[in-house]
Amino acid sequence: MKTAESVRSVISESTGGEKRHFGVSREDEAHVLMMLRDALYGDKIMAVLREYSSNAWDAHRAAGKPGLPFEVTLPTPTNPTLVVRDFGPGISHEDMMGRFLMAGSSTKRGDDDSVGTFGIGRLSGFAYGDSFVVESRHDGRRRTYVAALDQSERGEIRLVDDQPAGFVGDVIDTGLTIKIACKSGDCAAFADRARALFTYFEPRPKINIQLPPLPPRVGRGFLQDSSADSLRAKYAEAAAEAWTVRVEMGWHAVMGCVRYPIDLAQVAVDDFMRKLGGVLYFGIGELRVVASREALKYDEGTKTLVAARMREFVDDHVRRKLEALERAGITPWQKRVEAQALRAFDLPWLHQLCGDLMESRAEIKTEIKADNLCFSISHANKLRKNAGRDFPGIDVDERTRLIIRDDKRAISGFSFGWHDYMVKSPPVIGAAKLGAILRGALVYAGCDGVPVVKTSALPWTKPFRDDRLRGAKNPVVAKKYAAKTFVYKGNGLDGSDAWDITERVPEKTDIFVVLDKFRAGGFYADACLDFSMLRAFGIEPPVIYGYKAEVAEAAKGLPYAEWRKRVPKLVLKCRDARAMADYAWLRKRLREPGNDVYISGIEHTVENLGEKHPIAAMLRVVLDGERLKQSRDARALHADYLSACVDKDTPAKRLHARLSRRYPLLFAVGVWELWGKHSARWIEYAKKWRSR
Repeated sequence: MKTAESVRSVISESTGGEKRHFGVSREDEAHVLMMLRDALYGDKIMAVLREYSSNAWDAHRAAGKPGLPFEVTLPTPTNPTLVVRDFGPGISHEDMMGRFLMAGSSTKRGDDDSVGTFGIGRLSGFAYGDSFVVESRHDGRRRTYVAALDQSERGEIRLVDDQPAGFVGDVIDTGLTIKIACKSGDCAAFADRARALFTYFEPRPKINIQLPPLPPRVGRGFLQDSSADSLRAKYAEAAAEAWTVRVEMGWHAVMGCVRYPIDLAQVAVDDFMRKLGGVLYFGIGELRVVASREALKYDEGTKTLVAARMREFVDDHVRRKLEALERAGITPWQKRVEAQALRAFDLPWLHQLCGDLMESRAEIKTEIKADNLCFSISHANKLRKNAGRDFPGIDVDERTRLIIRDDKRAISGFSFGWHDYMVKSPPVIGAAKLGAILRGALVYAGCDGVPVVKTSALPWTKPFRDDRLRGAKNPVVAKKYAAKTFVYKGNGLDGSDAWDITERVPEKTDIFVVLDKFRAGGFYADACLDFSMLRAFGIEPPVIYGYKAEVAEAAKGLPYAEWRKRVPKLVLKCRDARAMADYAWLRKRLREPGNDVYISGIEHTVENLGEKHPIAAMLRVVLDGERLKQSRDARALHADYLSACVDKDTPAKRLHARLSRRYPLLFAVGVWELWGKHSARWIEYAKKWRSR
């Protein structure tokens, strides 16, 4: 890859005096090489995979085989060795004993056909371990070398085997193979990094793991759906897969075969782009990268090109989607699905043009009063059904299906997706008539074209059932259904699994709930939330008793629905809970409408203002909360709820009011301007007014 040349001002040489050039002394070579090995790479496992795989990718292009995949064998517990094998030209013995040893030596700086340029990637094996094996197949010979760190710490390479090369078909085998012994405990980390790296290679290597699919490319990139529903769906659908879903948020640039994260704090883009995530493709050499190839180098050229490419991508993406909405033969439902890709672009004219097509959910009328007919729609997927109460409407998604049950096979034998919905009706209507009613309702709702599937057409697996655990045949189950008083386990389950039998006399201090065949209205969802919040802040939940309806009159104490009104007040006695409430209250006022909190921008603002600045103190409250939220700390999950429960003055409200009086102009336009397009001017304003 050609490296961009920097224009420098050279001081004219003065006459006279002794002149020398800077360099590296012979005795300090080991120290410099050590820095290249240990200090250069932040992620050493990713470095090994990226550098040797990039070299293999380059080798195939140099040999005129750009479409031929190289081979990667990841370490496993039974064979903890990483192997990267290409079928390029290989390396001669002279170059192995010469150029290969020289850090900084590269033959790839003169062209933009290769991603390599710095001449240090081949030494990355020393960043992970003390030795590695190189096998070069070149000029009809297969030579094996061992590279190892010696006592001088410079490293050495030694020829250990020299044999005739084999054949691949009728052609003499050529190429290079790198073998690195790995720690057995790193096998999962290698697999995880490999999925993140090789997903973006074209072609992908032959590898001993499954790589996740990529969305279809639109022009010079693609968007990644980072909505909450989509992420939940990805995790749910991957539960049965052998690989783990790795969700990459934010924007990334792919140059050649290497993907680099884009730091939007360095690039001037529209604010709505910061809420999106996606991948943009660049030609080799178009962007500057740091020596470790772990990030982009943000000079003016890189900043300008990335910003221009993002704007170009948005324009092209919107144009293509609008054209898709107008193509012949598209159904109303397909129009809605296509329009979902436009929701992420916060452009007022798009909302005016598309209207209801951009709504993420479609409401369907489930009752026809004239004919006294009705049906219901609910989530078919068990995981999603248990995640919360059903709400009207269906997801506008290409995977959405409406399921009508037209046979008597056990429902547990079907495998339903995240976007599957079960359509039910009274038995007198029947499946055939329900299908006609549903089609009419879909046309009325502007959703004609939603796939409607009958269970008789779906694959089914007979569920395993142990008769010993069913009904009266199991004495334990029979005893639970015959009992009248219970104690709540607090395990997050519902029905009989949530209760243990207890024998006691009700007391006035009891907290209780009335059970009707273990049904208790919204108790299970409420208790799950309350218990989760109490435990998150180190408070032990109380004992909850359940009484069957026939003995409910004997119950004493406080019904759970009344007691739970005290939970927020009880939790807010905890200092951490008050901090979370302050964070949520400030977050709503410090983020730009329609945008999430921009953590990187706030961090830069705090650094520029200084730790002692009063605005920095307010921003740190938000930063602490956001970091807890990103780390999935259970306390942060309840911040918004606790904030809504605070009805009195708090330190956060007082601080916000005091600063709004001190910096009226900033708070009038929005505090988010401190990390916006004109951040330098607003930070100067905040510093200047502090001194007054």
